[in-house]
Amino acid sequence: MGLWRYAIVTLLAALLMYPFLGGGPPRTIHPVNPDAPLRLPDGVTKKVLVIGGGVSGLTTALKLAERGFDVTIKEKELYIGGRFGTQTFRALGEEFHVSHGFHAWFHNYHNFKGILKSLDVEKYYSPWTDNHMAFRDYEWENTYSSGPWPFNLIAIIMRSPNLNPWTAMKAWRVSLDFIYYNHDTVYDVYDNLTYDEWASSCGVVSEFGDIWLKPGISASFNNISLFSAAELLMYSHFFFISSPEAEHRMHSVVDLGTSLINPWAEKLKKLGVKIELGKAMTALQFDAQSGRVTGEVATPAVKYDHAVLAVDFRSTKKIISQSQKLSRDNQRAAAALSRIGGMLDHLPMAQPYKIMKIWFDKNLKEKHHPILQTPQHHPLNVIIQLHQIEEQYRIWSEQSGGSVMEFHMYSWNLGDIADDKLWKTISPTVYEIYPEISDRKFQILTFHVATGNDVASFDRGTAKYRPHSGFPQKHGIPNLNLASDWLQTDYPSALSERSISTGIEAANQILLAEGLRQEPLVVTTSYGPGLI
Repeated sequence: MGLWRYAIVTLLAALLMYPFLGGGPPRTIHPVNPDAPLRLPDGVTKKVLVIGGGVSGLTTALKLAERGFDVTIKEKELYIGGRFGTQTFRALGEEFHVSHGFHAWFHNYHNFKGILKSLDVEKYYSPWTDNHMAFRDYEWENTYSSGPWPFNLIAIIMRSPNLNPWTAMKAWRVSLDFIYYNHDTVYDVYDNLTYDEWASSCGVVSEFGDIWLKPGISASFNNISLFSAAELLMYSHFFFISSPEAEHRMHSVVDLGTSLINPWAEKLKKLGVKIELGKAMTALQFDAQSGRVTGEVATPAVKYDHAVLAVDFRSTKKIISQSQKLSRDNQRAAAALSRIGGMLDHLPMAQPYKIMKIWFDKNLKEKHHPILQTPQHHPLNVIIQLHQIEEQYRIWSEQSGGSVMEFHMYSWNLGDIADDKLWKTISPTVYEIYPEISDRKFQILTFHVATGNDVASFDRGTAKYRPHSGFPQKHGIPNLNLASDWLQTDYPSALSERSISTGIEAANQILLAEGLRQEPLVVTTSYGPGLI
């Protein structure tokens, strides 16, 4: 880059951003009862039913069990962890520990990283700071943030083969929505707009939207044409703007069973938590007088003091609906469930997703970064070379000369395709990105496909219907809380960090009800750099 371009970029950034100095550090939501005792008194037993063994439910169970609660987790699958769960996949004469799909832990996953620290598993995680993206309409990008605000953004523009000072100048209007981000008002102002409507009103130039904004939406399981502009602004703040390190990530270098779920389960069992697998919840049981949850209809004799519904959106709707049908004679519970179900009816489901792992007989000779986003190559969103990341696949690759690649496909809209026909559907797009796979005639040795249809969609206009974790209490069920990634929070959060945070919120409601000190919650600042 010539000196004149550097000068223009620096001057432009200084004029627009220098007064703002960055988004600020995370903040701590302190207990509302800091002087309350930490644990239940000796001899006092309080039983909690946690429905769902994903990371939300595991978080709630951990926080309560550490305080002396008698916790039971009921999970419909034969494994815990949800999308982090790991199962044994027998193929090619070996046993592979296969998780649902690759995950990343972002800088602002403060509470999730707190869980990792408490489980003493941080040694299994490695930093990942570069963000590689393949485009059809632009040159491939490698973005990474370094240095203080706003010079980290200046450096990104300077390094980009697609962006230039003129792009930055044309993006001044949309930049204000990021610089002056306010989580307290963003949904009131922007949730009535889709991303496309907001981009049009702000004059978002195509290269800015395609390279910086749309990739984040495509990785969120949501359809870009329906995605709420408020949610896009929150994503951008949470994953990029809130601090110079916000885009930095880390990933597990071993399977997620080893690095997360197995240690978590072992700790829960040491704390006395009962984990019941293959126990699909049908409906909640209620006390006729108080409207409190007493347990589940399948085992009415087992009574609980509190319940937490920590399952995916589809399962939540199903349990609430079935509970309402079976509680018609309980007017108080039926009325509360009707109000809750009525809110959930306004929230749409996202399209299904597919994640395909393929064991090839060859390895790519041309060196590529092991993690590649592909936002313009539908149906692909991310391609992972797992043999460059996870130990079990690395060992297999070294011994066999092959490779293991994982293909993420969010917002799947190509119909019901059998697993053994999936490669035929996506291979032309894969060959476009990695022509070597076709040129050298890679052969598939085996494959594994995970399909999900349990994700809520964050469409325009739905924020006002999205409940908080304590929503059931406000509508007549005093001892029921929610925890999951589809809920609303009063602070920026998303994806698995929202799962963990709402799990802590649910535990905090129970701790407060029992007169115990709440857990502190570390969250990303709610304001952009322009509001400091």
